[in-house]
Amino acid sequence: MTSPIEKGSKADDSDQRYFPRWEVENDVYYHVADETHPRHGKTKDLNCAGVCITTSHTFQSDEKVRLSIQLAANKVLKTTGRVMWVRPAEADHNTIGILFDSLTDEEKDLIFDHAFEINPNEIVNRWFSGWDEE
Repeated sequence: MTSPIEKGSKADDSDQRYFPRWEVENDVYYHVADETHPRHGKTKDLNCAGVCITTSHTFQSDEKVRLSIQLAANKVLKTTGRVMWVRPAEADHNTIGILFDSLTDEEKDLIFDHAFEINPNEIVNRWFSGWDEE
């Protein structure tokens, strides 16, 4: 199992990711433990491996979370994940890194479709970077 990245470490600012992340600001509703009422936050960035959210709730590393991420008016990604890191942020909000437990191909497609709708040039550039270097 991957260990949580400690607050303030150099590794937490690394962008060496297999899946690129997209900066998005979407509503996210989540449940921790056995809570019955959802809490609210906003996504900061998203990819097919996880999500970064901001919220006033305080999390613990390795805490399980059930998420509903509003990708568009009629698109909601429902999944589960585990808190990997927590950083205090401004205005009584925390920034939380959550690793998804697993996503189906259909759920990954929802994320890619959403990213393409937001910034199609970035998707094309990321997928085809280096192709003209021969």
